[in-house]
Amino acid sequence: MDRQQASNDFEVNVKAELEIELLHQKIDLMKERELFALTKAVEALSEKLDNIRK
Repeated sequence: MDRQQASNDFEVNVKAELEIELLHQKIDLMKERELFALTKAVEALSEKLDNIRK
């Protein structure tokens, strides 16, 4: 019985680890997209400022 419980616990832990890794990947992708969008916005604003100064 203890051996079966340990095996079940191990399986649950492995599945949880995989789910956590997938969540990390999703968060990293979201951060990357957000950073890209912010970079583009800053570039656009900088260009507008340059045009105003001319």
